[in-house]
Amino acid sequence: MSEVLRELVVALSLDGDNFSRNMRTINHQIKEAESTFRLAGAGIDKFEKSVKGTEAKLSMLGDKLAQQNRAVEQYSRALAAANQKLADSHARQEKMKASLTSARAEYEHLGQQVGAASDKYAEYARTLGE
Repeated sequence: MSEVLRELVVALSLDGDNFSRNMRTINHQIKEAESTFRLAGAGIDKFEKSVKGTEAKLSMLGDKLAQQNRAVEQYSRALAAANQKLADSHARQEKMKASLTSARAEYEHLGQQVGAASDKYAEYARTLGE
């Protein structure tokens, strides 16, 4: 069981590194879009209220929306992968639980057989002598 948990933790951490890297890239691209908008309006009074300013802001917001959609997609994929790993781990745990129950029943049965054999031995030892 601990081996399965260890494998799950390693898999999630490896996936987490890739996920974190993708999220940093997306956040960097969002900052670039905002920076491009600020640079476009540098030195122009009331740039945000002009037509070019509005177009630049619309472009920046469109880029920002696209990057945020990518981030949502990344989160969605990570959640789906985590849910699948959880379901797999749960199935493995249930299988191991059933195996343990079966092994306990077999152990109990063998214990009864050993007890019966011990009783028979004691009976034969009394009747036949050792």
